[in-house]
Amino acid sequence: MPFPETPPLHNLNSYVLSMGFANSKTLRWSYGGIEGRAGDHFYRSLATEPVEKQIDVVRRLGFRGIYIDRRGYADHGDAIVDQFTRALGYPPKLVRSDRQVAFFAIEPFEDVDLDGLSDEAIMQKAGYAIDRFSARYPGTLEEGIDFSRAGLPDFILDIAGLLRPEAWGRWSDQRLARTVRIDFKSPLPEKFTLVLRAKPSAANIDKNLLIRVGPELRRVKMSDGVNEMRVPFDLGAETVDHIEFIPPKFARPSGQAVGNDDRELGVGFVSLRFE
Repeated sequence: MPFPETPPLHNLNSYVLSMGFANSKTLRWSYGGIEGRAGDHFYRSLATEPVEKQIDVVRRLGFRGIYIDRRGYADHGDAIVDQFTRALGYPPKLVRSDRQVAFFAIEPFEDVDLDGLSDEAIMQKAGYAIDRFSARYPGTLEEGIDFSRAGLPDFILDIAGLLRPEAWGRWSDQRLARTVRIDFKSPLPEKFTLVLRAKPSAANIDKNLLIRVGPELRRVKMSDGVNEMRVPFDLGAETVDHIEFIPPKFARPSGQAVGNDDRELGVGFVSLRFE
């Protein structure tokens, strides 16, 4: 669960996981890593791995238990508790009296000392290394990018200006960058059609999204909802290894109080591929 300023996750309210800090003085918890920092990306990626992998990694980091708040799951945590029970070979050691929280005890690796280590050194000890976009997965330009998926395909070098994935994709946010820039590990083809599926924020309905690829600039009008935009490019002799998307406007979500959602949204990216 991200931190801070997070809407409820199923029946789990924001900041409920901080209860561990409020009720202990010497225990250390994985919850509470600031969104966008190395620890946030690390645990966000780890949560997508099989439970056997999760257990191995947290043992290497010195954790002695796994705390599950059932309210954070659509099925009241039945599936995840069952998965950990089967992976560990035993049921939860503790169950809270209201049956909302289950705790599995685990044995850490011996002599785990992370004090003074860099993020990279900690990940090396954990046996699980990622970059800020989580673990990479194999892909091609023709298969493209699914922005709802955690991580990025391995042909991407970097992306700036996008928020974390949601079930449908990712929003661009002016707080991160005024434009969305995608850098590729290799130069783009000389000729291609960019196939972009995206939706405008309320402020950008019926306005033009600017797409810059090297010296070429295109304007594509966005209607309400998800648009599929097919944009041809001919770069000639130019060597280009990045694409830039420039939303016309940014605005906070409609109907949200300022204190609840301070994102400044431009365009929602669903998918992108090349033909």
